[in-house]
Amino acid sequence: MLFFEDVCNLATVVELDELHKNPQMIYHHFMNYGDEVFYILNKGKMYGIITPGDLYRNKGRADVYVNTGFQSINSQEDFEGAYRIFGKYPTIHEVAIVRDEELIGVMKSGKRKTTDEWKKIRASLQEQNKFDTTEFLLKEIYKLMEIKGRFFIYPYLVDTKKEMMLTDDEHKAFLEKASYYSGPKDISCLSLKEQLDFFGTETWNYHHNLATLWRLLKLECKNGIPQYVQKFGNDLYTINEKGCRIVPCSRFLNAKRKIFTVGPCTMFGVYTSNEETIQAYLQEKLIQNGFDDYEVVNLSVATESSIARLFSAEVSEDDIIIIMTNAYLLWKSIEKDYADKVTCIEDLGSIWQQIDNPLSCLYDSYNHCNWKVNREIAYKMYEDIKGDLSKESKDVYRERLQDYYISPDIHVHYRKHIMKYGERQTTGKSGAIVMNCNPFTKGHRYLIEKAASQVDYLYVFVVEEDKSVFPFEDRIQMVKAGTKTLTNVLVLPSGDYIISQKTFEQYFTKDQVETVDDMDYDVRIFGEVVAKEFGITVRFVGEEPYDKVTRKYNETMKRILPEYDVEVVEIPRISNAEGEIISASKVRKYLQEHNIEALQSMLPDSTLEYLLGES
Repeated sequence: MLFFEDVCNLATVVELDELHKNPQMIYHHFMNYGDEVFYILNKGKMYGIITPGDLYRNKGRADVYVNTGFQSINSQEDFEGAYRIFGKYPTIHEVAIVRDEELIGVMKSGKRKTTDEWKKIRASLQEQNKFDTTEFLLKEIYKLMEIKGRFFIYPYLVDTKKEMMLTDDEHKAFLEKASYYSGPKDISCLSLKEQLDFFGTETWNYHHNLATLWRLLKLECKNGIPQYVQKFGNDLYTINEKGCRIVPCSRFLNAKRKIFTVGPCTMFGVYTSNEETIQAYLQEKLIQNGFDDYEVVNLSVATESSIARLFSAEVSEDDIIIIMTNAYLLWKSIEKDYADKVTCIEDLGSIWQQIDNPLSCLYDSYNHCNWKVNREIAYKMYEDIKGDLSKESKDVYRERLQDYYISPDIHVHYRKHIMKYGERQTTGKSGAIVMNCNPFTKGHRYLIEKAASQVDYLYVFVVEEDKSVFPFEDRIQMVKAGTKTLTNVLVLPSGDYIISQKTFEQYFTKDQVETVDDMDYDVRIFGEVVAKEFGITVRFVGEEPYDKVTRKYNETMKRILPEYDVEVVEIPRISNAEGEIISASKVRKYLQEHNIEALQSMLPDSTLEYLLGES
């Protein structure tokens, strides 16, 4: 049954300024009370909402995101509108009543989240809040600073509304217009005047080609480092052999020094041609002022993961690195030991003062700008860095920090994994085995028994990727059934980053592999994240005399895991009574042949029962 609650009775209404002063207030409220929505006002007018889901998506930080695209009705008598919203969105239990931008109250459905639902929500929020992504990235950048050049940190254009001095009506009108578009594919929806204002041309072919090329961009991620695949090239969008968007006027330079630029869509130049990116304008400015000793490199990709590319770039201490980031405010907390290598720019607001009709320079977001904005950003960047450009060049020695990148998302993934499947063991010695078990054999059981006898607690990670003959759900059930008598063993899914398509693709095509690729990334994730989060100090592996892919994997673990203080223990395989080494591949062959006698010699009773229904 619907019921109305007046705004005067709501304990979850807060002004935007108050939220900025104490951004953790909403997180703490959700962790202690059962309210499902916070209503954010801006100078008394309804501005947006924050739900536990919004906090979860933004790492528990309420200052990062306020949902301004919320559902609302305009009258407490609008039962039909409320029923429609509650019917369409089952997770929504209350909806704001907003009239002339004023919050009147809320209509509630009478339903609430259960105690178990709140437990899960709070556990997730707590885990997200523990891991500060920006703090993690700062520590990663400190690694770069040990050997690399001068850093300039710029804010991503998150305060554009304020800097453009827009009225609330102008802001609302822009958001309403932007809601009709969803990326470059909708460029043709612009009117002729909007096309001319935004692109500087009414030529439909230009807009169409820009949108087509944007759709053709293919982003691949190898060892955690994203880059575009060179599938095409023309005057609008060109990706070079290194997976970077070209800076046209830098191609003929023989520059000793480089200016590396990273950032999301604005820095990449999603809505502009090669000649209209920030990097292109910056390079022109450098050449015009006699600084042709510098080449501008666009390492950006149209996501927030661009910063990963710095770790595989060959950079010298004489280079300049420009980072555009949403987390600008926390970048200002750079530790003193590194502060002399970093310049944090206060804002980019001054650029809007140089542009007539600034709203015409935006597409579907304040961060999706046209060539005019790019040019002004580039000119400001030049003014900010020019004091460092004239420094005498040293002998250039370039080095790459590493050829992989482990993102904060992977850390968060396994923290959530612990919360879901079992708490981290804090006492005794913990070990781990990663198994596919396709299917679970006596050999697997033997390996687990031997490992469990050498540690106080043993995690058995069953490969979760469903690329095997037996589905994951069948495989993990066979392992659980076959180990239920071992009291110090916990069987759990491997998650997304242990022997998965993302980290070790060749594992799933072992029979067709001729040249074995390196699998360092998978092993480093285990050492740097999984072992650390679970407190694992030893990883057990089965001896592999035949399979060259798995054999190299064992060798890779022995080489890398000691760097993370993880011992690798290899346990010899066992044979059946006939002297035949037990292997899952042989079991699959005998299953096809329905050779029950051979299966009995290789499978524990629990697996036979599961597969054949025999007791």
